[in-house]
Amino acid sequence: PMISKAKQFLSTETEQKINQLCAWIEQNCANPISFEDLTRQSGFDVNELMTLFGVYKKTSPMGYVRFCREMEKRNTQGQAPDLFSAGPQKQQDNLL
Repeated sequence: PMISKAKQFLSTETEQKINQLCAWIEQNCANPISFEDLTRQSGFDVNELMTLFGVYKKTSPMGYVRFCREMEKRNTQGQAPDLFSAGPQKQQDNLL
């Protein structure tokens, strides 16, 4: 029973849910994000999120939030290409 539960846990559907949560994080990283927000958004509990982010993203959920914030900061400073094309497109003003 343990193996089948693990297989069910690490399914295509689970991976899609994690990818959807990552898209949500990317769109909302400018706002405060708590574990409560992540569990409410994904339907997974904190332990499941820690495990699933380790498996699919090779980081923790909050590590992913920090990564997105750093990318967002670089984007708004015009130092990096838009890595989050799935998110809302932002107008960038060139201050040159």
